[in-house]
Amino acid sequence: MISQISKKRGFTLIEAMAVIALIIVIFIPAYGLYNLGQRSYRDVSDKQEILQNGRVILDRLSREIRQAAKGPYYWVDGEATKFPETPEDAVDEIEFQDGHLVQIQQSDTARDGSANTIKLAEAASDEDDYYNEMFIKIIEGPGIDQIRKIIDYEGATRVAWIQNKWDTEPESGSTYQVGSRYYYLYYFRDKDNPIPEYQNDFRRQVKVYCCTPEEDEDCSNSDVYVPWNVDCGEGELNESVLEDELIGEYVTGIDFWGTTLINIRINLAKNDKTLQLSTQLLGRNMQ
Repeated sequence: MISQISKKRGFTLIEAMAVIALIIVIFIPAYGLYNLGQRSYRDVSDKQEILQNGRVILDRLSREIRQAAKGPYYWVDGEATKFPETPEDAVDEIEFQDGHLVQIQQSDTARDGSANTIKLAEAASDEDDYYNEMFIKIIEGPGIDQIRKIIDYEGATRVAWIQNKWDTEPESGSTYQVGSRYYYLYYFRDKDNPIPEYQNDFRRQVKVYCCTPEEDEDCSNSDVYVPWNVDCGEGELNESVLEDELIGEYVTGIDFWGTTLINIRINLAKNDKTLQLSTQLLGRNMQ
């Protein structure tokens, strides 16, 4: 019997080249389409993100400027100044007296406290949420000199919940001050931040002013907040920031101008995508 040995053939060079060519013809265009799809997705995502940031910023500004108790203005050499009339002279910051809260100023004695609450006096409001977003300061007794933001209030029990826990808990007998009469809202682009990635952040601060014996002294030791234009006599008008929060990102420029109508123009950019939004506002107490 003659054994037969089968012979196995591999791909010839021509066949291998044909397969490679086929792969190139199919997969390179497919990869190109995939990359195109990814770029399109990133482009749309970037556009949506900067649009969303712009809308949030304009919505917050619009709502609070319309409710401003006094203002708005900007600072020039330590003096509050009206906005320029033309866009050529526009400025990139705005400040005004907060008008969306009940304008109160109350001092009394606490009845109790815990890590994140304080029980106000019986004379405090019995209306739920009455003190929300206001700041409370302990001016005497346990917890003295601490300032916290009230985030919730129950009128029936007079209990206020604070945003951050007390370092030292107030107790029955601690004297507190709560109010919103002279809160000022300051909006600005953080262009002077030493960290470049934060220089296009748009921020909101809650500020207060006080009269102190010395220049550049903050208001942490002051129990009385005053208007920005008060005459301090022999003292000095100084300020403190009670709250600082990020409102939006990707702001490459923002302009404010106008004396009767406040004009706002905002430029945003992320990667190579840019956007410009603008609006006009009329506050109830424009000055």
